[in-house]
Amino acid sequence: MRRQRSFMFGIMAVLALSVVMAGCSGSKAKNSSSPSQTESANPSATSSSSESAGNVDTSEPITLKYYLIGDEQKDSKAVWDEINKKLKAEINTTIEPVIIPWADVPQKYPLIFASGEDFDMVWTGNWQNYADIASKGGFMEITDEMIDKYVPKAKDELPAASFKQARVGGKLYMIPFAEKTSDNETVMIRGDLREKYNLPPINGLQDLLNYCEAIVKNEKGIIPIADEGPNNKDFANAVLMNMNHWLPVSGTPNLAFDFTDDNPTIFSMYDKPEFLAFENQMQEYKKKGYFSKSALTTNSPRAQEFKAGRGAVAFGNLNDMVAMYQEVNNTHPEWKLELANADWGGKIAAQPSIVHGTAIHAGSKHADRVLMAVQLLSFNEDYNRLVNYGILDKNYKVTADNAYQPLNSDYVGTNYSAWAFRGKYLLKPAGAFPNYDEVLKYQIDNMVTSPLVAFSLVTTDIKPELATANDIASSKVNVLTYGPARSPEDTKKAIDDIVAAMKKVGSDKVISETENQVKQYLEDYNK
Repeated sequence: MRRQRSFMFGIMAVLALSVVMAGCSGSKAKNSSSPSQTESANPSATSSSSESAGNVDTSEPITLKYYLIGDEQKDSKAVWDEINKKLKAEINTTIEPVIIPWADVPQKYPLIFASGEDFDMVWTGNWQNYADIASKGGFMEITDEMIDKYVPKAKDELPAASFKQARVGGKLYMIPFAEKTSDNETVMIRGDLREKYNLPPINGLQDLLNYCEAIVKNEKGIIPIADEGPNNKDFANAVLMNMNHWLPVSGTPNLAFDFTDDNPTIFSMYDKPEFLAFENQMQEYKKKGYFSKSALTTNSPRAQEFKAGRGAVAFGNLNDMVAMYQEVNNTHPEWKLELANADWGGKIAAQPSIVHGTAIHAGSKHADRVLMAVQLLSFNEDYNRLVNYGILDKNYKVTADNAYQPLNSDYVGTNYSAWAFRGKYLLKPAGAFPNYDEVLKYQIDNMVTSPLVAFSLVTTDIKPELATANDIASSKVNVLTYGPARSPEDTKKAIDDIVAAMKKVGSDKVISETENQVKQYLEDYNK
């Protein structure tokens, strides 16, 4: 699931699922942090070499009901059957996975907590109201003692920041996923056109602009960045956000922070000279023809024009680009597709560790087995490859250069929330860009984890102001950035008008409330 980084021409959506938590708080009180204990031992039920069982009594066979979200895979049952064979042998446990389809998530995901249903474990993430559900009693607290006893590898494999991000009110309610990842943009170009005009590889913004200039002057029927617009702000994000090391405050149209700052403060982007400079740049690029004349109203899917040969540049995160490369290179190998990082600022923002994770339902009587299963699925190579890739030599193979090669589409772990178990055992994809390893290494080496990356604004007291501010930003800023080109004077006046209009509807109140919440969040984070 892509976490969109945007400077908010329109509101950055916060998924408000209206979680009805009746019945959650009561079940939490029943089992707040104490896993089940069984009384009799059965040596045959526990493998002496088990990574997870240790000295824990696993004599009683247990089946864990596990809720996930996403697309049911054709081979889901076969894969989980294999996982269960191994779990049964090691910890006398099996898992009953229940996958909620995407279309049903907004209604069904909240209801599993509200209905009083008996289940044990659940995928969770900050973009599906993790903090809200935890604060209302939907999840069981996971104590340090529980981690030490049942999932000790979590402390070895996960950075301390992961646990800090996952705390709600000072308590931990999930085991975060272990993959070090970023949603940073990469840029894809046509190498055949770059070579045609004797241009250097793309190593910075100016290289890309020179490439765009060559396309405009020489390639009729091709618009350099043809897919850019209000629905695909990738180039704008790269220039404004990446180059300035800014991340947006989710749910606001204009607030951001510097992700390289150890003690970040909140500011309005529209008040910054960098924003004026950015908008002036965009006006020049429009005049030069780097974007479509209908950019303001385009609704085309991402990279549609690029794939059709009517564009020469595409943006996306690394995983998006690998998939696009495999698709486009198949049909147009003569384009000699090339990939480069598009951070252009030297530092890359890490995604929060709580994008994906596993939580224990507050009413579960088997917290010990849940955590033991998580230890194996997350931190054991055999289990981890199974849940992420499927069955070896049936769903995938490992190539001679140690890459993941799918054999069919019957099981794709990224199509549902097996994401919670992504980590160090992932393989690079076969058929990726020749410089895939280089691009990935650059991202990892330059990744920065901001203490605010997992901050979530509580909007209860500022909803009317936010709604109006978002309307203003969505209409006026989109027009400024993607509408008809303007002079520097008109651009400055447009920004001043936007700021004045937002102040009139209470943007100062939004900033003040956000600053108060950030102050408290950082105090808790740094404890």
